Amino acid sequence: MSKKYNEKYYARYGDPRTSQWLLMDNPIYVFILVAAYFIITKWILPRVTRNRNPFELKKLTIVFNFGMMSLNAWVFYELLSLTWFKPNFNWLCQSVDWSNSEDALRVAKAGWIFLITALLEHLTTVLIVLKGKDSNLSGLHRFLQIQSPIVVWYGLKFAPGGYNLVYMTLSSFINALAHSHYGTLAVMPFLRHPHWERFTLPAIYTIQFTIVLVYNTQLHFFPAKNCKLSFFILRLNIVSAILFFIFAKDFFLPKFKNKGSKVQFSEPEKAKKIE
Repeated sequence: MSKKYNEKYYARYGDPRTSQWLLMDNPIYVFILVAAYFIITKWILPRVTRNRNPFELKKLTIVFNFGMMSLNAWVFYELLSLTWFKPNFNWLCQSVDWSNSEDALRVAKAGWIFLITALLEHLTTVLIVLKGKDSNLSGLHRFLQIQSPIVVWYGLKFAPGGYNLVYMTLSSFINALAHSHYGTLAVMPFLRHPHWERFTLPAIYTIQFTIVLVYNTQLHFFPAKNCKLSFFILRLNIVSAILFFIFAKDFFLPKFKNKGSKVQFSEPEKAKKIE
């Protein structure tokens, strides 16, 4: 009964253009993959690798990072060229283009590719565990890995474009930047600086989710005229951003020690991404 209701709901309100695409007919597949990711990287893999020497995965790390960089850079380029840089695109609130035009379908395709990259990001954690660095995985890292495919799936299903492109555009840019950084470090490890993992990348994510929170909040409470919105998607983005700040608080606070008027970093942490 529940399955039939969900299928009818998604068929009625979801994007019919993508309903036959891989993973897009029902969110259960994404939830299963996310749950499997958490169980495997949190409990199964650490137990399997506990008494083994860390794996040397330099070549795989290089290929993975530059591959992910390329995919995210392509998504970022597609979104900019097809939407944000179009003369008639309204940056304050652009309605979703549900047509079968070439540009609209390319935007949907870019969103689907980004969904795949969001799931492939789980391999980041897998490689970290295989390299014996699972103790360095933070709650913020796991949150970002879990929320992204869920938010992207629902966004692609119910608002594949227009005003809902803010999160995906920012995320694809940041992911391309991060993977280019870690791919470069895998080739030239002498360039590594702990400040990137401890502060710079989390600060960039903080800027991203601040923009997402402000943008979606103002659309929710002050919706623009002649701009059709999905308030479910707006609320999903808002909740996701609020949860980020909760996890970010627990991530940042231990890193600073107040000593007089100076702010000092606590003991350096190892990288939480692939190096």
